[in-house]
Amino acid sequence: MEDLAFNATYKSKTGIVEIGLNLFQFKEDGIQFIYSPDLDLTGYGKTIREARRSFEESLAEFITYTIRKKTLDKELKKHGWTLIRPRRQRPKSYSPPDLASLLRDNEYLTDIFNNKDFSRTRESFNVPANA
Repeated sequence: MEDLAFNATYKSKTGIVEIGLNLFQFKEDGIQFIYSPDLDLTGYGKTIREARRSFEESLAEFITYTIRKKTLDKELKKHGWTLIRPRRQRPKSYSPPDLASLLRDNEYLTDIFNNKDFSRTRESFNVPANA
């Protein structure tokens, strides 16, 4: 199985977002899925490579939109992320919700966990000062 650790660098006019997420990869009805409960984003395709590309596109759209609308902090908090570095210190640093919280609050993830053969990886996430 391919390594699903996901690290991305997204460059925009407002800065760079370096991100790592929990990823769950599973297959259903012949379609490969990659799901991140941390941001409630999914990618899919006939192959794992297509699913990964689809996921990367979803993530890029999420980051682009929330930075442009200045709602990234709000969206992260909405998804259970916690600020672990005070706002006055830069870059901001966030911690994703723990797996127990995700399983309690996310029916889709609970279904994956209970009913699918899946693989999981986990990384970290930072938001630069000017995002």
